[in-house]
Amino acid sequence: MNDLIIMEQEASEVISELEKHGYEAYYVGGYVRDKFLNRNIKDIDITTSAYPSIVMDIFSHTVPTGLQHGTVTVVMRNYHFEVTTYRTESEYEDHRRPKEVRFVSKLMDDLERRDFTMNAMAIDINGTIIDPFGGKRDLSTKILKCVGDPLLRFSEDALRMMRAIRFAAEYDLQVEQKTWNAILLHKEEIKHIAMERISAELDKMMEGSNPKKGVQLLIASELMNYTKENLQIHKTNWLALSDHSVLNVFEHIHEGTIRWILLLMLLKTETSQMTVLLKKLKFSNHKIMRIHVVNQVKDCLNEQNYSESSWKKAVIMFGVDAVKDLHTLLNALAIDQHYFKLLPFKMSKVDLDHILQKGLDWIDEIPIMQIRELEISGTDVVGLKSKSGPWIRIVLNQLLTEVALNELENKQEDLMNRAIQIVRGMNEYE
Repeated sequence: MNDLIIMEQEASEVISELEKHGYEAYYVGGYVRDKFLNRNIKDIDITTSAYPSIVMDIFSHTVPTGLQHGTVTVVMRNYHFEVTTYRTESEYEDHRRPKEVRFVSKLMDDLERRDFTMNAMAIDINGTIIDPFGGKRDLSTKILKCVGDPLLRFSEDALRMMRAIRFAAEYDLQVEQKTWNAILLHKEEIKHIAMERISAELDKMMEGSNPKKGVQLLIASELMNYTKENLQIHKTNWLALSDHSVLNVFEHIHEGTIRWILLLMLLKTETSQMTVLLKKLKFSNHKIMRIHVVNQVKDCLNEQNYSESSWKKAVIMFGVDAVKDLHTLLNALAIDQHYFKLLPFKMSKVDLDHILQKGLDWIDEIPIMQIRELEISGTDVVGLKSKSGPWIRIVLNQLLTEVALNELENKQEDLMNRAIQIVRGMNEYE
């Protein structure tokens, strides 16, 4: 029995239990949408006429994950299900949150408050789809359309504009004209949305199936010019990407982080500016460092050359993962040599072909990649000068580089003799 069957069985048990106690319950939201499209399903949400307190009474294991919004997580044997009471929402504050949530008794009232028609469908336990706003029709005709008045929907919650772009890209939908016009009218209200929420939508878009379309819609909407934090990306840099075929490269990169690296390069973001920009987008420190280091590798190789020795030195300086990330990006860019004219790479077609053919082999040839793999340590060389200090790491790094380039054997005697030579050279300049 596969995971989805188990998840659906347990979800049906939740619905059956609620109905047995006299309450309505339906599958809702993304599960219904993705089930209709036969897409991969990650979770199942349930909506019900039962109040949160009743849901917690009915089920033995629950977590009050969002009581203010009527949401209780029901914990079953293998899966967790968010069960949310039918609700309507009052006037919104700050273009993001409703001032008040009111629990209601009718499914229609709950569906009517949702953002897009494709997200305003429900399924009962027998598999019947409840679709009052034409979500099935819009998905079949590949249209993204707001529920009700799009001007009102985006005025209520400005984040919905980012969600519209992400959904249109992921599901390859055409944004309905009234919905698109409403985005253009409300675009400045994106300034009310926390950067963490913007970042989450952008990340989903960049990890999704069609980031090229997402970027094009972002450019056309101009949303990124009005975010809470000024990302300091020049408008002309955005516009230069709008129709350019270089965005096709996204199709040849399958990881979101490397897609981000490409996008930032296309936007002509200097390595020194990237960390600032990514911090404004509230990226994790790990992700920021990964993107930054790959750009350091690129800068280092641009300053030197794309030879075997430079490539191996980059592995030692910046780590094997960063160099492999750069190789992945170069491999995608190789589909069209013209793309390199748009990106900050100082390399010829010959260099590129050589790197793509030999780069990963060169990495495999490196015998050691870290100082701790040397057959000597700082303790062994500290006595070569009267005082300890930063010179010790300089010596060890030089030894590591020479061993990595197969210019020196990783044997204690050879390493010590070479360390003595390096220290003597230091002394001559002191």
